[in-house]
Amino acid sequence: MFWVENRIFRAPRELFEIYSEVFKDMFSLPKVENAEGETDDKPLFLDGILKDDFHAFLTALSAFDYETTLKGKPGKVKFVVAR
Repeated sequence: MFWVENRIFRAPRELFEIYSEVFKDMFSLPKVENAEGETDDKPLFLDGILKDDFHAFLTALSAFDYETTLKGKPGKVKFVVAR
């Protein structure tokens, strides 16, 4: 979950792990209860980013030929804008 300009964006973490060593390292750390980015109540805050820009970024990332194995069901990546 990402909080950008008072909007929550949900995107598969695999999408970020594949294209970013920073996110890959961050997500490989031991799980902490109530960690940032895991729920709508505690999203990762991205200050200084415009929601339209972040939406365009997610759209571009998800346009790559990438398949997810989330919940054991392969398929194209989709992200969701909440609120």
